[in-house]
Amino acid sequence: TFIVEGGNNPSTTAQYHPFYITNSPSGGRLLNTPEQPASEVVYAGFQGSTTPTGVGRYCEYQENPLSKNLRTSCGAFKDYFKALNLSCSAGESGVVIWTPDETTPDTVYYQCATHLNIGWKITVTNPSVNSTMEKISNSVATIVAAVVVPVSVVILLAILCVIIGIWFFRYRSSSAAKQSRDVELKASGGDMDCKGDCLKEGQPTVESIAQHN
Repeated sequence: TFIVEGGNNPSTTAQYHPFYITNSPSGGRLLNTPEQPASEVVYAGFQGSTTPTGVGRYCEYQENPLSKNLRTSCGAFKDYFKALNLSCSAGESGVVIWTPDETTPDTVYYQCATHLNIGWKITVTNPSVNSTMEKISNSVATIVAAVVVPVSVVILLAILCVIIGIWFFRYRSSSAAKQSRDVELKASGGDMDCKGDCLKEGQPTVESIAQHN
């Protein structure tokens, strides 16, 4: 959608700039000059071949002492532009609605129908393709995330199982070794309840040796 404020009075040529979209880099459709080729394609802004629809009230930026001072002193353009006065005639703005399709070239031009080389280019992209690719990318990212999370959980569970397995193996080995020592002591006649070094039956103790002496 384009808001048009280029004038709507054909009798005032300097303030009449019908807006239209074309494949012509020079424009000026109503001039019928050699610069306006017969092969020109109009995409919007005309009804038929000679009636412009891209017309509306006339607006222009006008200089004032502040903006003039900025211009002559080579001030920043943004400051100069902000200092200008916007003046519009009575009436309503015009509106041009245009929707590109699959036959639209990559580059078209917005131009004035009554003057040459006033407009510039419009680069046409394909938002439907970009939107589709974005949706595909988002879907892939969602799938990857859905796969990565379960894989991470499985890895953590595997590590936990390995740790439990190692602990259980060491516990079983320790229990088996203890049971083996108990069996050896019983087989040799040792007393499992004694403190210090366990003695075999009949082996003299320190006390018995002392009494004998």
